[in-house]
Amino acid sequence: MDSKEGDERKKERKVPMLKLFSFADSYDYILMFIGSIGACIHGASVPVFFIFFGKLINVIGLAYLFPKEASHQVAKYSLDFVYLSVAILFSSWTEVACWMHTGERQAAKMRMAYLKSMLNQDISLFDTEASTGEVISAITSDIIIVQDALSEKVGNFMHYISRFIAGFTIGFVRVWQISLVTLSIVPLIALAGGVYAYVTIGLIAKIRKEYVKAGNVRTVHAFAGEERAVRSYKTALMKTYINGRKAGLAKGLGLGSMHCVLFLSWSLLVWFTSIVVHKNIANGGESFTTMLNVVISGLSLGQAAPDISAISYSVELSRTGTSIGGSFRSDKDSIGRVGGEDGNKSTHVSAKRLYSMIGPDWPYGVIGTLCAFVAGAQMPLFALGISHALVSYYMDWETTQREVKKIVFLFCGGAVITVTVHAIEHLFFGIMGERLTLRVREKMFTAILKNEIGWFDETTNTSSMLSSRLESDATLMRSIVVDRTTILLQNLGNVAASFIIAFLLNWRITLVVLATYPLIISGHISE
Repeated sequence: MDSKEGDERKKERKVPMLKLFSFADSYDYILMFIGSIGACIHGASVPVFFIFFGKLINVIGLAYLFPKEASHQVAKYSLDFVYLSVAILFSSWTEVACWMHTGERQAAKMRMAYLKSMLNQDISLFDTEASTGEVISAITSDIIIVQDALSEKVGNFMHYISRFIAGFTIGFVRVWQISLVTLSIVPLIALAGGVYAYVTIGLIAKIRKEYVKAGNVRTVHAFAGEERAVRSYKTALMKTYINGRKAGLAKGLGLGSMHCVLFLSWSLLVWFTSIVVHKNIANGGESFTTMLNVVISGLSLGQAAPDISAISYSVELSRTGTSIGGSFRSDKDSIGRVGGEDGNKSTHVSAKRLYSMIGPDWPYGVIGTLCAFVAGAQMPLFALGISHALVSYYMDWETTQREVKKIVFLFCGGAVITVTVHAIEHLFFGIMGERLTLRVREKMFTAILKNEIGWFDETTNTSSMLSSRLESDATLMRSIVVDRTTILLQNLGNVAASFIIAFLLNWRITLVVLATYPLIISGHISE
């Protein structure tokens, strides 16, 4: 009987993908249709870009033979890039605007449906389940996750799939030999990205689940001493610390493995492309951009994997809008800061003070920073190797063989280094971040317990809301101090290596590119 009931429950949990759009009306379907067209055009624009780029590279590569004709051809292809940029502008705007608008509309309907469902429940429900931390903290994150899936993830998924299909179609039409070799390694690239996303998402879910089990704030305050309550709370959080370290290591190994597969794949492709060019199957520019096109299109599958996971999870959560039997959530707007506006003790800690709290873990920070710089510098060095390979395709065969062999060996070495630096970087910053989170939560919890017992009877200071704030505030601070710092350090390493290489190679072109930075920066700000 138990097994039958279990099977029935599993069947009940399976929800059709279209359930995610159960709150959509005719206007929403129009928005989703237009947004989907925009996403597909936007995704296909990258493979089209490489067609123009390949022709431009070949013209520049042969410029020393026909300088006058090359100048005319370069001007022609430059104009093609302008036309393509206009198409990208309108398609990307359509994709984002339509999916964002329909996501907000459908999420608002879910909140209203949930509210109606809650109001129709028996009053006894609010004395049991509806008073726990899981109940109070649920609607906020679930609705946000569903809205994020509708507003961004679905559009992103269609964007990446469109890029994959268009990229491989163009690749096989232009140089099928290179496309076929690339196709053989795409599953490895996609697998590395997919496994990384799956493991990381699973560990993050465990961290959140363990934190929810940390306990009821008012209960421990009423039935235990303050010191004992803090010790119990810290013990309960140790599981999140352990899972957090695992998540950091898994993230580092996942990213490192993905970059390792990329380096090894490019080693194979650089070598094979040299043979294709030598046998006059295709010219250097066409072969090179076909290689780029198919690899980037293949990577789109890996980039789409997290979107698929998020959409699947959101489909499950979308049931809670009409069924009170699922997980409960409360409106995020009702959650204030600990201590509120009535002058009670506040546990909010400024980001500047948080950096001083990292002090005990400075060795992890130093080593992690060095690895972040190396990880960031890899892409400019990789681009340098690729550019040398492209130049070698226009040389005699002996020179091409010699240069390609050097590049292949360097890429194989980079494959080993990238796994090492990514693993150390994310493990050490993960340890530092989790220790910081433990300290912040412990201080916040201690500050909460210093309040009088009557303070917990106020509607804004219920144990469920305080527990939710302990989780969200500390996690937000960890993200600001550690996660964002990691990205910043990698970008610094990337920028420093890029400028050094660029100025050493050709300072004139580098200055011209720098002149376009205001446009690029303003574009990112507007985005």
